[in-house]
Amino acid sequence: MMKHLQFSLKALVMLSIFFMGSMHGFTQNNFETRIDASEGDAEENGPTSTTPGAIYYISAINMVYDTLGAKHRGQQTVGLRFTDVDIPQDALILNAYIQFDSWAPATDSTSVYIWTEDSEDAPPIVGTDFNISSRVKTADSVPWIDIPAWANFGLQGPDQQTPELASIIQPIVDKTGWMTGNNMCFIIQGYGLRLATSWDLNPDKAPKLVVDFGAKISETVCDSYVSPSGKTWTSSGSYFDTIPNSFGGDSIILVDLTVLESTTSTITETACDSYTSPSGKTWTISGTYQDTIPNAAGCDSVITIDLTVNSSSASSISESVCDSYVSPSGKTWTASGSYLDTIPNAAGCDSVITVELTVNNSSTSSLTETACNSYTSPSGKIWTTSGIYMDTIPNVAGCDSVITVDLTLNSTSAVEIHDTICNGSSYSFNGKEIAETGQYTDTLTNVSGCDSIVVLNLMVHTIDTSITVSGEDVLTANELDAQYQWLQNNSIIDGATSQSYTVTETGSYAVVITKNDCVDTSGYYNIQIVTGVSDISFGSGIAVYPNPTKGAVTVNLGAEYQAIYVRLYTISGKLVSINEYKSRREIDYQIDGEKGVYFLHISSDKGEQARIKVMKE
Repeated sequence: MMKHLQFSLKALVMLSIFFMGSMHGFTQNNFETRIDASEGDAEENGPTSTTPGAIYYISAINMVYDTLGAKHRGQQTVGLRFTDVDIPQDALILNAYIQFDSWAPATDSTSVYIWTEDSEDAPPIVGTDFNISSRVKTADSVPWIDIPAWANFGLQGPDQQTPELASIIQPIVDKTGWMTGNNMCFIIQGYGLRLATSWDLNPDKAPKLVVDFGAKISETVCDSYVSPSGKTWTSSGSYFDTIPNSFGGDSIILVDLTVLESTTSTITETACDSYTSPSGKTWTISGTYQDTIPNAAGCDSVITIDLTVNSSSASSISESVCDSYVSPSGKTWTASGSYLDTIPNAAGCDSVITVELTVNNSSTSSLTETACNSYTSPSGKIWTTSGIYMDTIPNVAGCDSVITVDLTLNSTSAVEIHDTICNGSSYSFNGKEIAETGQYTDTLTNVSGCDSIVVLNLMVHTIDTSITVSGEDVLTANELDAQYQWLQNNSIIDGATSQSYTVTETGSYAVVITKNDCVDTSGYYNIQIVTGVSDISFGSGIAVYPNPTKGAVTVNLGAEYQAIYVRLYTISGKLVSINEYKSRREIDYQIDGEKGVYFLHISSDKGEQARIKVMKE
């Protein structure tokens, strides 16, 4: 149980690093190293250079403006790569800076920003264009603003020392791939000029990286934590602790502490006969108990248990059933006998029941039945299809009597007849003569001995033989959507098969109408016709010329009329066109049909009428 754990394995390992530093390549919590090769300090030409992105290893480090040489290099990017950096992973970076040596005086206004390459092991700076600026930098940078003037050669004081760089070194040593001896690269950009000694000029005065560091440990404890130096902390947080190292100096430790809490709770439990606690204790008497187990955080969870212990019980019953018996607990027994069964009692504990059981048997039988449409079984079920069915009724023992019924069901048949007759006829059905539209039913016996129902749907068709006379020469049959044949003096008029017919000569006229396979003839109408130009009521006479005509005719009315209506009919009485004219004495009219005899029917708004026979050649 992790109630008062003080040191984790990681903490002990980290402390051993600082107490036995010589085993890991360093003797104290301070590390210094200089650029150790020509390619360790390099310059990359700026975008305004004649060769932007080019890499140079030269005797002086220009931070960052360079106009020297045959090629103008502009605002450069500077790369500083330190190798074999002897800082352990997850070390606590306390202080860090880069120390430069001034190569020549420089007093321009200068400000730069410093990043580390975001890599756990920075690769070498090679001569490929943009090899420095293309490197991935850390998210944060350290500003070195208004760098003091470097007034002389060979200066290595505070003015040639960068600001604190711990904030951009810590993310590198915290990477999972970082390890002691890896390489670290710094990237510098800005404006102005400071000239520093490079490795090529003097390796002993090349840029130097200085780092002070301590240990970082993470601890998770219950309730409180005692630090390596003996301090006691009771809440989570980040703490600094200091202990002596083996060299007589201080080792600084950053403790990332998580303090978890023990918990308490109360539960109420009811058990039968005995109770096993969460930690495994067994109690057999009601009472209040305390038990301890680890909580979700791994600390003590102290539980107060209010316990009630109830007792089991016993009873007996007698049962008489058919075929099988399901006990109170759900067991199935099929033979008479004495059985034991267990269910919960009112207290929720075992109730042991002795069951004295008598099992009676069901019976079976079969029968064959034939019926029409449906069958009602002995138990009252209704079946509507043939098949083998099971039906159940009580036998003499009061148990099931299962009957197998082999059932054949025959069907009532039905026939529906749709028929029509003409008015005046009759239809023989069910021994009767039917002459009216309607639905009629008769019931017979089919070959299966069941009802055969015959339904007759009878339609009596009646033809309307009435005729409407328009004017004194147009006859129209009032029955719609039929076939028509007009008669004159009881003889067929060739081609007169339209619903309307225009009479052209005196005679008796009727129409034969055929519809729905029924035929009927209208009464005869006597029509008196005056041939040629019939000036029935136009007072001053009427003339049509030329007649015969090629198609164009002139109608001279003999006087001016406000409204004239002209209808053109074929000789068979078919209406060709209707035209209306306003304020006319004379009308130019065009007959567009085929050659033959036509009738012009002319009427005025005052009721005058005339019928004119015209021949089109």
